[in-house]
Amino acid sequence: MEGLTTEEMVGKILEVQEELSDLSYQVEAVRLSNSTLKQENEGLQHKINVLKKQLREAPQLTQQQQQQQQEQQQEQEQQQVLLQQQQQPQQLGEAESAVSGDVPRAAAAAATPAAAATPAAAAAPAAAASAAAAREEGQQQETEHGDPPTEAAATEEAATGAAATEAAATAAAATVAAATVAAATEAAATEAAAQEVICLSPDP
Repeated sequence: MEGLTTEEMVGKILEVQEELSDLSYQVEAVRLSNSTLKQENEGLQHKINVLKKQLREAPQLTQQQQQQQQEQQQEQEQQQVLLQQQQQPQQLGEAESAVSGDVPRAAAAAATPAAAATPAAAAAPAAAASAAAAREEGQQQETEHGDPPTEAAATEEAATGAAATEAAATAAAATVAAATVAAATEAAATEAAAQEVICLSPDP
């Protein structure tokens, strides 16, 4: 600064003041920038805190949702079990009623031929006995009169023998039919009882 005139010194001072003024503007700009950055940092920090809170609460919400789903699933399973328990007695009752209805029907159907065959089986021995009595009476009459057997008597005797044979065959057929009907009745009753046991037995 020595050797400078007053004007030159004033000029230097003005230059320094301008530089200081520029520096002050720059400092102010930096302060403003720092303030803006600080606000931005605070905003980012707030967002980070919100995200952290959401992350902490997210597992709890997931556990609550899982618990609710498990409770709903358990309720649905209980309802299904109750429905099955209600349906099983109904199905068993329907099966019992169906079987109890089928057994009398099968027995009645089997008893009908048996009832029809019983009179025939009962009438066959009576017819055979009548034919034998008629033939014996004819033989006694021939013995009493002492006359040789005529063609009519022989024909009558042959007819009587044929009637007796037919009556015996009818009796045998009726006996076989009655036995067949009894076997069919027993088979129908056995099958109906087996169906009832199958319907009443619980599912494995």
